[in-house]
Amino acid sequence: MGGITNLRSHALRDGPHGRGLALAGLYDVPEEHHVRRGLLAAGVLVTGGVGSADIELAEVGFHACDRDLEDELLRAVGPDGAQAVIEAAGEATSLRLLAQMPSQRGWTREEVLRRFLTSQSGRKARYASLLVEALDLDRAPRPLVAVLEDAVGR
Repeated sequence: MGGITNLRSHALRDGPHGRGLALAGLYDVPEEHHVRRGLLAAGVLVTGGVGSADIELAEVGFHACDRDLEDELLRAVGPDGAQAVIEAAGEATSLRLLAQMPSQRGWTREEVLRRFLTSQSGRKARYASLLVEALDLDRAPRPLVAVLEDAVGR
């Protein structure tokens, strides 16, 4: 979509007032206001007066990642699994150099892994798919499972 702020245009084009497709998606908790605003503008969420802002986005197929998708995937795969994915992708040296930087001293392993994923353009998207491939399905993050169930069930 090119970012959460483009949700409105995609929902207008593809949702109930466009192509009529059932919509489902993941979003980062800090971006909920963008999701709610985009879905309201596209007519996916309908205001019903008092309390309408309390409509759960999950009711219309949008599921929140506690911090973001990368955080959910790192927790599900675990630090050892994430490091193995990074090593298999040929970036073990980059991870090791990042972990040795003075500004990362005292950081947890999880914090260093998270910083690694966000330290280079395109890395989050690349590693999201690699982490999903490495994921034990029994440990799949709740929001990812929910959005897939919504997509299949509609």
